[in-house]
Amino acid sequence: MLLNRFLALFAIWVVAFACWKNKDGEKEVHKLTTAIDQSPNPIMITDFSGKIEYVNPAFEERSLYTSEEVLGETPRVLKSGKHSPEFYKELWKTILAGDTWYGQIYNRRKNGQLYLEYSQISPLKDAFGKISHFFSLRLIDKHRELAEKEVNKLTHTLEQIPQMVLMTDLNGFIIYVNSAFEKVTGYSKSEILGMNPNVLQSGKENPEFYKQLWGTIKSGKSWRGEICNKRKNGVLFWEAVVISPVSDNEGTITHFIALRDDITHEKENEERFQKVQEQLAYSEKLASIGQLASGVSHNVLNPLNVISIQSQIMLKKHEEDSSLTEGFQIILNEVSRIEKIVRSLDAFSSHGSIEFKPTDLQVLFGEVLSMVEDELMQKNIYIRGNGTNEVPKVLAIDHEIRQVFINLIDNSRDAMPNGGEITVSFENKFMDMKPGVRILFSDTGGGIKNEFLDRVFNPFFTTKPVGIDTGIGKGTGMGLSICYGIIAKHGGKLVVESGSEKGATFVIDLPALKA
Repeated sequence: MLLNRFLALFAIWVVAFACWKNKDGEKEVHKLTTAIDQSPNPIMITDFSGKIEYVNPAFEERSLYTSEEVLGETPRVLKSGKHSPEFYKELWKTILAGDTWYGQIYNRRKNGQLYLEYSQISPLKDAFGKISHFFSLRLIDKHRELAEKEVNKLTHTLEQIPQMVLMTDLNGFIIYVNSAFEKVTGYSKSEILGMNPNVLQSGKENPEFYKQLWGTIKSGKSWRGEICNKRKNGVLFWEAVVISPVSDNEGTITHFIALRDDITHEKENEERFQKVQEQLAYSEKLASIGQLASGVSHNVLNPLNVISIQSQIMLKKHEEDSSLTEGFQIILNEVSRIEKIVRSLDAFSSHGSIEFKPTDLQVLFGEVLSMVEDELMQKNIYIRGNGTNEVPKVLAIDHEIRQVFINLIDNSRDAMPNGGEITVSFENKFMDMKPGVRILFSDTGGGIKNEFLDRVFNPFFTTKPVGIDTGIGKGTGMGLSICYGIIAKHGGKLVVESGSEKGATFVIDLPALKA
């Protein structure tokens, strides 16, 4: 190595002398340049402003740039982003003062790969002692060169494996990714090298999650877990990740390497299975309610009719005695409420007609609107469409979907006792990569408290007051359960979105009829 360095330095000063002492000796300069071309050390000559005037073949081999690509450019073409502005400021301060600068520099090859060089940069002076050029010599360490060859072998191996591989330095800057990483994330090597892995963050994990991760690997231990990350195009994906620290011969951590498996497909299957399990559990709950309802309907309605008839008789008989008529009226109101609960149970348990047929949901909603619009206007409630689009037909039992529409409108009406607005919109929506229809019912009522959102579709759950019918407090807790069951029966989904004092939005997704 010392011999290489001596020969290279000797060639430097010979070239410098020939350039500035023998202005007419271009042929001699060419001969000396040819000699430098044989040097195994990468060499670069720039003018005073830093523009590259010469590079030798060793430079081309190491940087992967041809001389034609870099001549006229500045050494910034190799800049890795690993050094601070102060680093380069100190370098220039040294050489502009007429001194030689020695040090290690991280550079970036044309293909984006980082590499480390030990460099010395010397100023060249003309016959008047004025700096006119700078000469940069990249010294070759044979041991490092051999190590780099081994790294290249390892890199070639990593390029063949299906798992994503990412390596960072101690500060978390990415210095290597393999082809699998490029394929999955959408980022090319040239885009991602020198960046921080947080460019992939989806926002699903909180800061404490990453704090714990970094704490683990910086302590010298491996971290294992699942992370939801974001591709370059913004699509989220799941990874099973193992991140391990890499230490030098003295046991000091120098790098971190991450092996990552794309488990998005497995996670989606897991979520689908969980949803199926939840739907199965809910169906079992509905079945048990249905069995109860079929018995309750028969055994309760008959005696309830007797109570109702007798109360009406007594009310008629004592219509002049206000102290008695008030009590009988309360009985009749409660009988009416019980009848409503029982009939809701009966509707809940009934399978009804199984005649599915092509249905235009917007036409169906128009029929419902004509039935309820006058009543709603009397209560100062208005229904409007919001960007209604042409949507495909669905395969449906029309009277059941009509019931869903009515129940949701009733639900919004009861949430706005002082009047308000109901907005209904129809949209095209893909469900599991297949065309579908989305219907949104939004109101300007008081909304649903967050702690109730996961319970609103449970049978008998209601936020409305029970007791004497006041015209708005007549909840049975069955309306939304019935809606949920009907939509599920049609292969769709019904969810609620709300926030306190922000109104509620019920979202229906139904599969479109195949063309």
